[in-house]
Amino acid sequence: WRTNAATGSDRYAVIISPDRKLTAVPRSFHNFQSGGRCSFDFGGANGVYIDNSFLADLRFSRETRGVLISNCRLANQQNLLVDGHNNTIVSCDINPVVTIAPGADNIVIESNSYNRPPVIDRSGNGRNLIGYFSVPYEPTIGRQPQAVTLGNGRILAHASRSGSIVSVSIEFLAGETTRFGDMLLEFGLPSFAPNTTRSDQLCGHAWVTKKGAGAAGAVLIPAGAQSAIVVAQGVGPARGVQMMKPGDKLNLSFSYRV
Repeated sequence: WRTNAATGSDRYAVIISPDRKLTAVPRSFHNFQSGGRCSFDFGGANGVYIDNSFLADLRFSRETRGVLISNCRLANQQNLLVDGHNNTIVSCDINPVVTIAPGADNIVIESNSYNRPPVIDRSGNGRNLIGYFSVPYEPTIGRQPQAVTLGNGRILAHASRSGSIVSVSIEFLAGETTRFGDMLLEFGLPSFAPNTTRSDQLCGHAWVTKKGAGAAGAVLIPAGAQSAIVVAQGVGPARGVQMMKPGDKLNLSFSYRV
């Protein structure tokens, strides 16, 4: 274990100098057993391969490149910030909440078992491949600061991610005390997978159930927007007061590129 240092102490067993960058040589670690202690500060790594290991604290930097972690257990650490370029974590059991750092690109974090999903993408670009199973989230309705008042209505939303595609399902039931005002039927995207595309995305289906009858619509995410808008045929962007009454239910199913 070398340092045998406790998680959170920043006393890593393996430290790669941050100034090595592209001059760093490849390193391979197999069956590395940290005992849940401080493991790797990747610094200016350029090719580090770790497999079949028990790891705890990991530190990536903006200069970290080419780290590949596979078939490992990532334990104890509460939060893991993945930074740098061309870094990969696959087929691992991951305990910490994983966040992709602003500006990080060509990051792959897929086919893992997560104890604390989802992976939070703060990269600001669509050049990362992330995968996690369906997780619940709470979308806004309407647009702040004059959002729709849910009252005794109900909203259930889930999101999953595969690569650069996020899939969302939303069920919204209007209650007797739900108040739409003049708001559009507009639902916030999950904050952990923000939209970064610079073009409109017509990306899914909407269905309003009204006393046994149904009406179809589409889902539009405007360029760079962080919410999905219901679009009705012959109407365009739909307002709640136009489309829904107490007891009506709206279902959305759509997928978007981050």
